[in-house]
Amino acid sequence: MRLFCEYCRISTLLPKQHAVLSDKMIAHDLLGCTGPLEDHQGQAGGIRRHLQAFFPGLASSFLCSQAASTPTHLPCFAIANRWAEGRNNVIGIRYTNKELMMTESNVNSRLEAFCDGVFAIALTLLVIEIKIPASETINTTNDIWLALQHLLPSVFAFLLSFLIIFITWVNHRGTLKLINKSSPAFIYANGFLLLTIVVLPFPTALLSEHLFTDHAAPAVVLYAAITGLQAIGWILLGHTALKPNPLTINEKATLILRASQRIVYFALAIYTLLAIMAFWFPQVVAFLLGLIWFGWLIYGIRMKGE
Repeated sequence: MRLFCEYCRISTLLPKQHAVLSDKMIAHDLLGCTGPLEDHQGQAGGIRRHLQAFFPGLASSFLCSQAASTPTHLPCFAIANRWAEGRNNVIGIRYTNKELMMTESNVNSRLEAFCDGVFAIALTLLVIEIKIPASETINTTNDIWLALQHLLPSVFAFLLSFLIIFITWVNHRGTLKLINKSSPAFIYANGFLLLTIVVLPFPTALLSEHLFTDHAAPAVVLYAAITGLQAIGWILLGHTALKPNPLTINEKATLILRASQRIVYFALAIYTLLAIMAFWFPQVVAFLLGLIWFGWLIYGIRMKGE
């Protein structure tokens, strides 16, 4: 990957013998970028063209040239993984992977940061529904154990919702890694997906309150319906990322996104079926939802490992 850093004002901090950069050395070191270095009045070409491609607003006076024997601004080149060790007459910078990622421009960086904040808040809100037992009802140790036993539905609902939101965040993060462009439709699809996340604490509270009662059906139906809406959000997100023009980084990313879309359609069918079954078998459906999302967790771990 050709990546260059902007010119830095460090000429006063370096020895004079490093101020003059060899044209031939630079041509060999800039990841195969070869060509003449013109004077300030010349046409953009060779290495200069590559620099201007990465930094369109860079002034011509900042470009290295044959005419500038003692440049005021010393060019620093980020030559990733191709730096020739031991060359003392060429000044260079070797970036780590983290620094390279920070240097790259990402049109979805603000969107990703916003989504991460929403996921973090939604995860935090879940624990609010786990209430501490009232001290007025606690007289013995046995009373505390009984009170904690009554919290089991809340703990189950909390863990299930935490798992759902966390897996969704991991998948969202992986999806954005495949995309380096954006569109209004893609941003709005992200918004719909986030809607299914921020609303999840509400059915979680209902589920924790009524799961082991004889009127648990509405809570489980609503919970399963929200997971179905989330699947629709993923379908919209993938559709806007692939059509009319793919927003993906390359063809391989496009194929991965299309394959994930097929899985999402399968998940939507399952959640729809479970939402219907919940009218008659709410506890069974809640248990099945837990198994399904635990299965998604195992699938995700193995997929990342591969």
